[in-house]
Amino acid sequence: MRLLTRLGLTPTQLFLCSISRGYSSNVADIAYRNVLATDHFQPSLPRLKVPPLEKTIERYLNSQKALLSETELDKTSGLAAKFLIDRGPQLQHELMDYARVNSHTSYITDLWFDMYLSDRRPVVLTHNPVMVLQNTSRGPGYQQPAVRATNLIFGAVRFCQLLSSNKLEPEVFHLNPRKSKTPLFYRTMRWVPKSVATYAAYMFNAYPLDMSQYPSMFNSTRIPQPGKDSLYRNSSARHLLVIHRGQLYVFDVFGVNGDPVSPKQVLSNIQFILSRPPVCTAPGLGVTTTMDRDQAYAIRKRLVALGNQANLDLIDSALLALVLDDEPPMDTKSTLLNFLTGPAESRWFDKSLSLLIDQTGCAAINFEHSWGDGVAVVRLGQDMFEQSEKEPVVSPDDSVDRANKLPEPTVQRLEWLVDDHLVLDTLKSARETYEARRRAVVLHFDWKQGSLSKRLCKQANLSADSMMQLSFQLANDLVHGQPAATYESCSTAAFKHGRTETLRSATLESRTFVEMMRRQPNTVVASLSSNKPVANAIDEGTLRAALSTCSTRHMQLTKEAAMGQGWDRHLFALRHFAHRELGRTLPGLFTDEHYARINAILLSTSTLSSSAFSMGGFAAVHPDGYGIGYGINVRIL
Repeated sequence: MRLLTRLGLTPTQLFLCSISRGYSSNVADIAYRNVLATDHFQPSLPRLKVPPLEKTIERYLNSQKALLSETELDKTSGLAAKFLIDRGPQLQHELMDYARVNSHTSYITDLWFDMYLSDRRPVVLTHNPVMVLQNTSRGPGYQQPAVRATNLIFGAVRFCQLLSSNKLEPEVFHLNPRKSKTPLFYRTMRWVPKSVATYAAYMFNAYPLDMSQYPSMFNSTRIPQPGKDSLYRNSSARHLLVIHRGQLYVFDVFGVNGDPVSPKQVLSNIQFILSRPPVCTAPGLGVTTTMDRDQAYAIRKRLVALGNQANLDLIDSALLALVLDDEPPMDTKSTLLNFLTGPAESRWFDKSLSLLIDQTGCAAINFEHSWGDGVAVVRLGQDMFEQSEKEPVVSPDDSVDRANKLPEPTVQRLEWLVDDHLVLDTLKSARETYEARRRAVVLHFDWKQGSLSKRLCKQANLSADSMMQLSFQLANDLVHGQPAATYESCSTAAFKHGRTETLRSATLESRTFVEMMRRQPNTVVASLSSNKPVANAIDEGTLRAALSTCSTRHMQLTKEAAMGQGWDRHLFALRHFAHRELGRTLPGLFTDEHYARINAILLSTSTLSSSAFSMGGFAAVHPDGYGIGYGINVRIL
């Protein structure tokens, strides 16, 4: 906080920096009685501004300085200068007009949805991250898979019920919860009109977040279509999808009156499914969701032609997918890898949300990314976990008491109509392809108590996130000997329909520090900018100053990205409009090999800081790259 103040940030910017690297909240926070509608702040959320073109180009070139030689940078700078006086102003004008016409949303929102849904690659290991929940603290009995699943499912049911009735507490980041997360704040906000509520909250140093993505978590699925997928949602559906041993089941979790069914009914249904023997003839149709999207569309079309539309409708409209995993976990690494990928026949990766429970009761959320971002999923996971810990709806005694009064199961197993060509040829080949992709994933998990912590960084006036990002740059240099295009996800949820911006954490400052760390004291090495040798005697004070410079620069980039003032989304939008100009080639800025290089992300990074989750992960976005999920808390980085 002192470092942020030294940088001259306003309270709003302090907040944005706090949320930008991943929403963080403690599930032990005091929960006040909600008196605000879920959408209370939504109408007054500010809109993302289109950045000035000149500033975006300046930021883009600054990022290129971390990767390019002087000769390469001269070429790219020339193309950027030409863009500023040639095609750039007209494209900027078109984008500004587009933003004005679509004043109800962000200028990037629809384009970003199109980007996700037009991607023809398989969603798994491309767009599906995973977050692993903490184990229960209530004892081994509550960790039993059926008990754990029932308690977590009811957390999701309650969340969905509150959301659909507009009674879910609005998502608000409190810069100082002791001063603003109080009855006074909520009582005051209750009387403030929705049209200005966000700005009234700012007076309390409380910052509402966009919640437009939340409804898309439930009763929804990504549907493969030729060229561009669609997002399907049926909010009237009352059932849950359960996957176990390659078989798909459904049962209702809401009654006809909209109230949840009894917890013991859900427990009975889950125990019934867990007791089913393997079915050797199972077609394993979940493998269709591991395929290229155009191939997946063709298979889905074939399934419909064979008479399976009703089954697909039940899958697509289900509240979420509950996966009861049959693979025994070996260790933490294999658990995480299984939750990220898992056997194709026991997954439906197109579902917006999948809750996975393994044989030990370990639980995780795997989600398809096109509908929304991690901020919404973290909130759901925290609420689910908190309710299951504080107010479990079933106990271990219920699970062993079938003869005493557990209701009869009300489960429907989905029966499929398939032909030999579909099962023996298409699905078999798709499964083999997917298994090869799974085997190609190299996963490492490390969570060791070291000397570096968030508290220590704060005492040294250094950004903990900057130190983590700098460690990635150092490690990459040790392995590969050159800087890499780096992506850090940065939330823009403080704005209406905000998604993410890219924080380009590979900087000239980090490159300079990495080069200094290469050197041994009193040696002679080449400088970054030329082949001329330079005398170098690195002392601790020089390294400390360079470290501070890296942190300051990183915090500046964090502030800009959280305000939607990075360069990635802006250039992405301008490139989209350039593509629409018939008969014209793309501007040289976008055909430049160095533009392609900086967008070939080798280090894709994202952080998750929440007491409800123990770990998380995602696949690399480049075949030769890394997907790095990391956590920051007071005692450990």
